[in-house]
Amino acid sequence: MLSSSVVSLYFSVLLSFTAAIIDLTQSLIRDLSHVTIWSLITAREVFLAMSLGLRFLSYWLYVSEPPIGEQRHPSFRIGLSNFLSLDRKNELHCGNWARWGIAGCYARFTLLATILAIAALQIIWRVSQRYHNYGPVYAADVTLEVVVSVLLLLKLSLNTVPSSSVPRTYTFKECSFSALALVLNIGISIGGLVQCECLNHDGITWLMHSSSRIHGVYRWPPSSRS
Repeated sequence: MLSSSVVSLYFSVLLSFTAAIIDLTQSLIRDLSHVTIWSLITAREVFLAMSLGLRFLSYWLYVSEPPIGEQRHPSFRIGLSNFLSLDRKNELHCGNWARWGIAGCYARFTLLATILAIAALQIIWRVSQRYHNYGPVYAADVTLEVVVSVLLLLKLSLNTVPSSSVPRTYTFKECSFSALALVLNIGISIGGLVQCECLNHDGITWLMHSSSRIHGVYRWPPSSRS
């Protein structure tokens, strides 16, 4: 049976693919009929926002899972039906938040709430014309992305503590690709913060606007951050 994190990542990719198809459709319609279908653009932005939220959810689920080689309690194999469970029966595996006591449980659900906030901010920033700019909403969103990515990376590193059934080196190798993905995610989010800060300076904004005019880089409707 597929784990919850894999299922969440699958739906994230599916939503991204759907958003790409919608974007291609509205681009063809605009080029052929010179009419902008704003409902398609809104749907594209909502799907992209939900895709990002599901990607963070897949990370959150992954850091809660035991290594592949570690024995799993039967309740863990239920998958999506118990991913919010407070059951402590499988607390011995190295991915369980219960290993860190009350602090781990609070951190677990605080991160989940923050991930939901990221998805909500993404929808607001992408859909609302009032906030569709590099302003406070965008800055809050990417800041939360950096914080959540760093905390998930920390949790992933804590998962490499010695396990009774799996060597630490094996667990570290298993987590390495996910850790790299989180590092890249942190870099992208920090880049978004830098871009937001730069665009808030009138001089840099004027230079970028002038460069766009020189090279004829105008796209309508304006595309959002992917």
